Amino acid sequence: MRLTNNDRTSVLQRALDHAFLERKNKLKKDEDALARSAYEKLFPKKTRDALAALPSVWLRQDNCLMFSFRGLHAQLCLIESHTLPIPYDSRRLGEVSDEATHAAFLKLQGELGDYNRAYKEAKSGIWEMLLRFGTLKTLREGWPDGAKFYDHLKPREDALVPALQVSKINEMLGLKVGGK
Repeated sequence: MRLTNNDRTSVLQRALDHAFLERKNKLKKDEDALARSAYEKLFPKKTRDALAALPSVWLRQDNCLMFSFRGLHAQLCLIESHTLPIPYDSRRLGEVSDEATHAAFLKLQGELGDYNRAYKEAKSGIWEMLLRFGTLKTLREGWPDGAKFYDHLKPREDALVPALQVSKINEMLGLKVGGK
C-alpha cells in the first residue's frame, strides 16, 4: 500500500500526541492557574462576587485574558469551556506586578518556549523520516518500533482494478485474455 500524505499526517499526529500530549495538558493547566491567579490579584473578592451575581449576558465572558506583567504583555487562556466575567470592555485587564505572579509568568513562558521548540523539532524530524517511506511495507521494515503509530493503516484491498472492469477494457481494446 502506498503511503499518502494523509496517512503520514495521521502517523505524525499519533506520534506527537504520544510524546507531547501529557506535557501540553500540564502546561494548559499551569496557564489556567496563572490566569486565575492574575485575575484574582486584579479584582478583589468583593468585585468577583458582584460579577458572579450578575446575569452572564450583562458582562463579556472571556476564556483568554490579557494582562501585563511588569510591562510584558501576555494573553493567558483558561482551560476550554471555562470563562470569567470581564467587568469592563478592555483588551488588557491590568498590570500584575507582585513578585510571585511575575516569577510564575516567566517560568511558564520559559516552559512554553521549551515545549514549542521541542514540538517543532520533533514534528519536522518525524515528517522528514515519514517522507522517506513510500509504502506501508517499507515503513514497517524501516521503523518497526513505531508500529503503534501506524497500526491503524491497513492495506487497501479495493486498490486493484476489478476483474470485470479489466475484462471490459481488454475486450474494448481487442486484447485476448492471456495473450491468446
